[in-house]
Amino acid sequence: MQTDPDPIPAVRLPDALPDADSPRRRPAGALLLLVALVTAAGCALLIGAGWLSGAFSIIAPSALTPTATAAQLPTQSPATPAAADTDEPSMPLPPTKPTLAPTTTPTAISPRITQRQKRVLDTFARLVRERYVYADFNGMTWDAAMREDEARVRKGMSDADFHAMLADRIDELGDEHSAYLSPAEALDEDAEYAGELVYAGIGVVTFPLTQTDGLAVLQVFEGSPAAAAGIRPHDRIVAIDGQPAVDADGGSNASRFRGEIGTTVRAVLRAPDGSERTVEMTRAEVLARERVEFRVLTTASARIGYVMIPTLFEENIDEQLREALESLQSERRLDGLIIDLRINGGGTLDVLRPALGFFTRGAIGSLYDRRSSAERITVRAENIGASQSMPLIVLIGPATESYAEVFAGVLRENRNAVLIGQPTAGNIETLRSHEFEDGSRLWLAEQSFHLPSGKSWEGEGLEPDMSITAQWHEYTAEDDPLVAAALESFR
Repeated sequence: MQTDPDPIPAVRLPDALPDADSPRRRPAGALLLLVALVTAAGCALLIGAGWLSGAFSIIAPSALTPTATAAQLPTQSPATPAAADTDEPSMPLPPTKPTLAPTTTPTAISPRITQRQKRVLDTFARLVRERYVYADFNGMTWDAAMREDEARVRKGMSDADFHAMLADRIDELGDEHSAYLSPAEALDEDAEYAGELVYAGIGVVTFPLTQTDGLAVLQVFEGSPAAAAGIRPHDRIVAIDGQPAVDADGGSNASRFRGEIGTTVRAVLRAPDGSERTVEMTRAEVLARERVEFRVLTTASARIGYVMIPTLFEENIDEQLREALESLQSERRLDGLIIDLRINGGGTLDVLRPALGFFTRGAIGSLYDRRSSAERITVRAENIGASQSMPLIVLIGPATESYAEVFAGVLRENRNAVLIGQPTAGNIETLRSHEFEDGSRLWLAEQSFHLPSGKSWEGEGLEPDMSITAQWHEYTAEDDPLVAAALESFR
């Protein structure tokens, strides 16, 4: 999923999150642990200055999230290429990272900078060596790679090249969840978690459709240029300023939506019925705040609620969900509830717990590290109307990742919820956040989630109870076949 630029991991169906023109969900589908470890003395100064005041130790997707301070932020979050696209939950894509190409005009690097980089590298290497969930590093020779990187640092590197080097090393681990963020990316992530991320773009969350060409629109931010232009969820973006919306390798070009405020961008869109239209939009300041959507669906014999939870990354999602459940039952209790997690790339444990607490209670599972040490996760119940007892149907798909997968799996296990749709991403490793003295951040896969029964679906995904293969861009909200199937099941 992705918003204009892809600041967070883009969604690569079926095993990634959405990609958007606004940053969302960095590590795709991993549970984020908000236990941020401040690893260097310099970091204490940054915290004191308030640099981390809005940090939350998580990324994406769906378990715990990192926090700037232990009191303010979540402690864990499943990795999710986390940025889907709010213009790839993707859920969001991480910001484009600098390349390591040599500069044309080399400049001398201060010994002070080199020494700071060396300290960060030493801590970075130790954390992965001692904590990474896969003791074999997925076949990578970690210590040899770190010796190579130390030699490069000693020769002198810019901070941009240094951060790019560490990001590449984490990518080489191949778990598709862990991520390394530069100081600027970490600040963007903190703002996103607080629901205060502002950027210049058009305000859409998308994911690339590599087999059918184009970017599927997952969500449109309220009051954005995209909303004013009539872009709607389920539309497909085919071209951006005359260039394909998806490149030859299947990657999202949603970053083309980003640019200077006041400049224009043109997009060719294809509606689910096949009709095409061209819209021209003026880039503006966009607040990347996702919203829980809800409505009442009535049948001849039942009153069914529908609620779409777009992310578990923003800290006010549980409050929005509480308000939705109260509103849906303001006249009378519901006979059943449809929970739509199809575009949810996960988030943090601090958001997952209260959200799940509206529907279940007690132990929901455990997190296991590579030494098989277990950390049990419990949920405190909060009943809203009949939320603890009403029949539940959960809609899932390839962009359902991280803690969103945990959400669905727990409700099936604890509440006999019926899952309808397509298999989920299978990204439920838990990430923990580690802060470095230069302001950069490491999201490292350190644990894996298992239900109380011992079941885990990492790498496989949750299988739906009722399979419906209709693609997101093939229907509108009004003729959604998954919602129709859910209503029929309630009958």
